[in-house]
Amino acid sequence: MYELCKTRVIEVSKQIEKMGPRYTSFENAVDLYREKGVLIGEEDEIIAFNSIMQFLYLGRQREDNELLDEKYSSYYLSTDGK
Repeated sequence: MYELCKTRVIEVSKQIEKMGPRYTSFENAVDLYREKGVLIGEEDEIIAFNSIMQFLYLGRQREDNELLDEKYSSYYLSTDGK
């Protein structure tokens, strides 16, 4: 799981440096998580990661976030690890 998380953090860090943050709170990120946050796979690391993220967003109420509209679509990481 460490390598997966490390890779994601590095990729997201580069994107934030280039385009700025996508959200300012978990509530701003709920829609992004629901759409692109769940990783696909059966490996133990992926299952553990998805469980942690599901717990993190449990009970969060969405807030509007103009940064998540289509003009930023190329900014998001794929959920298949590519």
